[in-house]
Amino acid sequence: MTALAAGSRCPPARWEAYLLIGVFPPGSAHAWTKAHVFVGSARPGRHCVSAVEALDGPGEVAVLAASMSAVRRHVWSIDDASCRRARDAWSVTAPHVEWTGLPESRLEVAEPDVSATATAGPGAWWARVPRVLSYFSAFGTVSWRDATGESRGLALLERAWGTDVPVDVAALAPRRWQWDVLATGDGLVFAGLWVAGIGVRTMSHAEHGADVATGRRMRLRTRSWRDEPQRRVPERWEGAVRTSAGTLRYEARAATPVAPMVPGGGFLGTTWEGEWQGRPVGGTGFTEYRAASRESGA
Repeated sequence: MTALAAGSRCPPARWEAYLLIGVFPPGSAHAWTKAHVFVGSARPGRHCVSAVEALDGPGEVAVLAASMSAVRRHVWSIDDASCRRARDAWSVTAPHVEWTGLPESRLEVAEPDVSATATAGPGAWWARVPRVLSYFSAFGTVSWRDATGESRGLALLERAWGTDVPVDVAALAPRRWQWDVLATGDGLVFAGLWVAGIGVRTMSHAEHGADVATGRRMRLRTRSWRDEPQRRVPERWEGAVRTSAGTLRYEARAATPVAPMVPGGGFLGTTWEGEWQGRPVGGTGFTEYRAASRESGA
C-alpha cells in the first residue's frame, strides 16, 4: 500500500498518474469505468515514458463510463500549476476533481457529475525500475455513481510515475499489446500484460486475505477481428495467465464499444469464461490494447 499512499511523485519524477478502473457484473448500470489524473513535466524535446499509452504533455483528467451499447468520455487539460497533490498522502485537487483518502479513496467529479468510492486491498508492482518507470495496482471494490445509475464491482486503484526520454515513445511503441483484467462474481481477479507475443507481467488474487500472486507468463491468440477507422478491434480471443498460484485458461469476447483512447487501439469491456484450479470460472472484464495496422498510420 506504500506505493499508493506516497504523495506527489512529480517532481522529481517527470510525470505521474493516479488511476481508478471499475469492472462490474452483468446487469449493472455500467460495464466498466475508468478515471485518471495525469501530470507531466517533460523537458523540451523529450516525451514522458507514459506516452506509450497516450499520456504525454502537461496533463489531463479523463473520466470514462461504458455500458454494453455506449461509452461516455470526458477529457480535459490540466497541468502542474492547476493540479495540487499532497506530499504525504493520496490527495489530488484539479479543475472539477477532488480525489482523497486511502485505503478508502473518494473521487468526486463536478462535470460530469460522478461520485465513486474505492477501497484498496492487496496489490503488486507491474513495473519497478528506479528513476525510469514505477507502476503499482491494488485490487479492491468500487461503488460508482453517475447520471446513468450506480454500480458496484471490482476496483483497480493505481499509481504510476517515471522519467522522460529524448525519443518519440508513442511512435516506437509495439504495434501489438494487450492488457486483460478478468473478474468473477465471487471475488477472483486475474490480470496480464502481453506485448508483441510475450507475457510481461501477470497477477491473480483468488483468496480473501491472501497476497496478490504474480508471474510473467501469458499466452494470447485472437480468433476474430472487426475493422473500425484507425484501428482493428478484437472480437474474440483465448488466453492463459500463469502466476505462482496457478494458471487461468480463458476465452473472452468484446462486450462494449471501443473507447479510442490509444492510437491504433483503445479500451473494451469483455465477457469471459475459463478454467482455474480445475473448476469452471467466468465473469466480466476490461481490456486495453493496441493492434495498429500499417494502413492506420498509427
